Amino acid sequence: MLADVLPASVVRTYRQGDSVSKAFGIGTSNLFDIFLTGNTNPYTYMELILPDGGRIRYNRISSGTGYSDAVYVHSGTTTGFYGSKISWVGNSFGHWVLTFKNGTTYLFPDSSNATTPQAAALTGITDRYGNTVTLRRDSNHNLILIGTQSGHWIQLTYDGSNRVTQAVDNIGRTVSYTYDSGGRLSTVTDAKGGVTTRTYDSNNNMLTITDPRNITYLTTQYDSNNRVIKQTLADNTTYQFAYTLASNTSQTHFVTLGTGYTGGGPGVDISGFRACSGCQEAYTPEISETDVTDQRGYVRK
Repeated sequence: MLADVLPASVVRTYRQGDSVSKAFGIGTSNLFDIFLTGNTNPYTYMELILPDGGRIRYNRISSGTGYSDAVYVHSGTTTGFYGSKISWVGNSFGHWVLTFKNGTTYLFPDSSNATTPQAAALTGITDRYGNTVTLRRDSNHNLILIGTQSGHWIQLTYDGSNRVTQAVDNIGRTVSYTYDSGGRLSTVTDAKGGVTTRTYDSNNNMLTITDPRNITYLTTQYDSNNRVIKQTLADNTTYQFAYTLASNTSQTHFVTLGTGYTGGGPGVDISGFRACSGCQEAYTPEISETDVTDQRGYVRK
């Protein structure tokens, strides 16, 4: 991580059920590879695609049907994206600008002819005070440089399959990445030489994560539909997941902690997940909305 006015870091997101190779192999993407998509002629909506596959829907609120006068707004969720707008700027730093209510802006390129998600991905961030994070991409649209306001940077190197093999920062710290024969992220070697290892099943589901001390701190089991049914931590604490069909044809999933509680017990957090493949607003085909109930009985989404 680069500490700065606007800090920057390399963050990976793994998504089961995703067979597409991304910046860190099959199913594992870079946080900065969020991108825009939408319709054209007329330009009536856009969607921001998040690293986990979630979609944030923006509907047009301006008159007209073209792109240059288009203004889109998100109002479908109570997330940090609520009230944010997308509009056309067409300058040398980007063509679409996503403006949050706090004044932070994300820049995206014109992607009408994009053939890969990276070609439509984020190119820069500016906060309301003018502090920036610069994102530089190569001819394949892979992110190769993350730069901060004070001149700190992280440089990324890729292999022939457009997967990150190395991240080096401005003071020489290096993190290396290798991939297994199935194209999945296998090892991460940190700046101190410690190696974290991941294993997978034949469906690209991540099974285990083992840290540099050779401690397997997460083991995950799946059902026949490739849904998580049990996770075991290094201390043998377990999380068990049960799935039931809800009345709205989505699925509601409940988590049972190792204590045996399934809701509302002292000191126990219970998560309910709703998978909704047909939803339009901020949902993913896997786990899309999360309700967490704390020990006081309060629910947060």
